[in-house]
Amino acid sequence: MKRQRSSTDDINEVPRKRIIFKRNASVLEEQRKKQILDEANKILQSLFATQQNKPTFCISKPSEIPIKPRNKGKGVDNNSINDNTINSEVQAYHMLYLHKMKRATDYKHRSERCNTKRGKISDYLEAYLYYVDAFYNQIQAHKNGYHYEEFFNPETFFKSIHNWVRGMDKKLTGSLKYLHAIIVKMHYDIKHERCMNKRENKELSRDEFKATVKSLKNCEEKIGEAFSLFDEAKELLSNKNLEFSGNCLDDARIVARENVNNWRVKQGVNFISL
Repeated sequence: MKRQRSSTDDINEVPRKRIIFKRNASVLEEQRKKQILDEANKILQSLFATQQNKPTFCISKPSEIPIKPRNKGKGVDNNSINDNTINSEVQAYHMLYLHKMKRATDYKHRSERCNTKRGKISDYLEAYLYYVDAFYNQIQAHKNGYHYEEFFNPETFFKSIHNWVRGMDKKLTGSLKYLHAIIVKMHYDIKHERCMNKRENKELSRDEFKATVKSLKNCEEKIGEAFSLFDEAKELLSNKNLEFSGNCLDDARIVARENVNNWRVKQGVNFISL
């Protein structure tokens, strides 16, 4: 006897049990990290050419990136930026900023454990370049709409590295001071603008107004120091036509990377990437 085939209506009448998959919070976080980092790599591959001796923009390990909850009023305002592509680009730059910061810290710590002076300097220089890359990506995220309460300022670390390379290769020292000057000026230009806007607030208390004026004065002093550093860099690089603006940061990073690599070759340093 042939079995009668169920109709579509019969099948639809059978109650279906909803299957719920419970996922571990850490697994979901890792998946979210990977998704964001994949987006970052995809976007930045189209934005930048990764050639030899140029900064790379690939993030290798999602577990290295700490993701913090986005609070209201911080980060990207979804109401003002509705384009998913723009949101992804902003997030990509921010994630690269975090990644470069961690890499710089890793090289700095490895340098502190190194037993040879040349090896120590080599890792310190790598940390220097990664801190520059971190600042660059934070600025790019900021320009594209990411809100930061504070901006990364590596000038204290930069000053300590100048002491390590003093009296060494002029091109190396000059290119490092050039980067230092550009970053300090960009950092305090942003801070100065924010202080100026804050000073216009008529609801500021007397103490707040005084603190703002003091911050403005500090910004002006720091910008003056940046110009002095720039003059030193011009002399060391023997380039009187050297330009001084945030637009020069791209080329300055490439030149500094080349000079660091050339120094390693001359010193016989076998640099191993982390």
